[in-house]
Amino acid sequence: MKNPLSRALAVTLALSFVLIACGQKPGVHVATGRGGSFAGEGEVLIDPETGEPILPGEEGGPGGASGTGGTTGGTTGGGTSRGGGGAGASSSGGGGAAGPNDKNGVTASKVLVGFHAPLTGAAAVPLTDIQKGVNLYRDWLKAKGVKTHGREIDTIFRDDQYNPSHAVEVCREMVEQRKVFMLVGGAGTDQILACARYAASRGVPYLSLGVTERVVKDLKNYFAFSMSYPQQTKPLAQMINNLKDAPGGPVLVDRCGDEAAANSTPFCNGNGPPASAKVALVYSNTDGFYDARDRFLQEWKAISGKDAITYAITKFNISSGEANSTVGELKKQGADVVFVLTSPTNWLSILRVAEVQRYAPRWVGVGLTKAINTVAQVGCGQSTNSFSNSLFINPWMSVDNNNYSSQFQEAWRAHSGESDDPKRHDIAFGLWGGSIVHQALLEATGRDLGRAKFIQTVQGLQSVKAPDNTAAGNIIDIYSALNYSGGKRFGANQAHLLYGKCPEGRWLDVPGKQFVSSF
Repeated sequence: MKNPLSRALAVTLALSFVLIACGQKPGVHVATGRGGSFAGEGEVLIDPETGEPILPGEEGGPGGASGTGGTTGGTTGGGTSRGGGGAGASSSGGGGAAGPNDKNGVTASKVLVGFHAPLTGAAAVPLTDIQKGVNLYRDWLKAKGVKTHGREIDTIFRDDQYNPSHAVEVCREMVEQRKVFMLVGGAGTDQILACARYAASRGVPYLSLGVTERVVKDLKNYFAFSMSYPQQTKPLAQMINNLKDAPGGPVLVDRCGDEAAANSTPFCNGNGPPASAKVALVYSNTDGFYDARDRFLQEWKAISGKDAITYAITKFNISSGEANSTVGELKKQGADVVFVLTSPTNWLSILRVAEVQRYAPRWVGVGLTKAINTVAQVGCGQSTNSFSNSLFINPWMSVDNNNYSSQFQEAWRAHSGESDDPKRHDIAFGLWGGSIVHQALLEATGRDLGRAKFIQTVQGLQSVKAPDNTAAGNIIDIYSALNYSGGKRFGANQAHLLYGKCPEGRWLDVPGKQFVSSF
């Protein structure tokens, strides 16, 4: 019988639309398929060192070195208002159309979307959630007779094997053979970067949850529909410093001070004043996390006047020895709050060791790869004391929140063919929320739908929310309202705060912390 950690590693989390926050495992950057390059129109060469496509006009690619201008945006701000409804006016934003206004993937009755995520490889996704989730919202709208300018939105799925070069292969197949209208990246920073760059070379819209801002901030075809990792670091730093009424008590307390750590105080259960508390950052040493690392260090210094302890992890699947040394160093330095910016696999390994070493700081994080119930089940099962009351910012609220997941639960029971509890399927819930965003963007573009028009429309939208007063009733947004005006690639400025609840093994909402942009 497999132990819980083995099961977790098998499903390690390429969240739907998720962005998932993992970087790339060493050794994966190897060209596959056609010898590392693609022939024919729109040729894309794969860099053997990075596994990413070298596009025309880039250094090392056909046409020499040239860059595209871009604007990064979407900073966090105060308040918890969700903003207005509908779609804002179009403007030139970050530039004009990316290419000819072709209508591939668009018919009078359908829009075809391509979605990629890992079903195999270093981070596999729960298959049922993907299979049932990608078209669940479409089926629910269809049952209610609701279309988007007379069209249904149909999604096809491809396994990218958690490999950037293979991701480009499947994205190319979906664009050039299946003729999808746009692409959506499901998981893995490197895969998202690779496919977004390929899509840019063909003028194809590309959407994903927010990950790193590196590279994609300069691509005019790219739009993130949740806050990027760097964007999330300011509210995270504020939450650590200011939140007093979190489950488990105030976040910033001296629970693991030097003396307590040296004396192996059981699970760091001190409650000293915040003035002596220490904050640490554990991050995977890879390009996809550097911008979030640097931004957090800046934000924490600005808020607290102190430097965070930093500890780099050199591997994505860390050994037991590395996990032991990481925990030992954090405990030795008396870290009371630890921002863990790494893969779910690594965090689970660290949690297991922390439980053995009787070390339980307050674990905090951004993104969404770790804030899913599969991780919570394993965390509670193997590391109850260390995992309990961990706090993570997430693009969607807990699937246990009936106020926001009621429509999803209705759809799951009616259209998935599954009779089990819909609240088990938080990844499908994330896909449901992403589908609402995609429909809103297609609705805003209008009936005369083409790729260039879609890109130009989205980059000028000032407010994006689900359409209201349809036959389906008021569709409930679970993601932040979006503002792409002024050339922003990252349109969200709100998220939700979740906490890990044991022994249930679930992520639940921190009361009153839905649709927040600051703490």
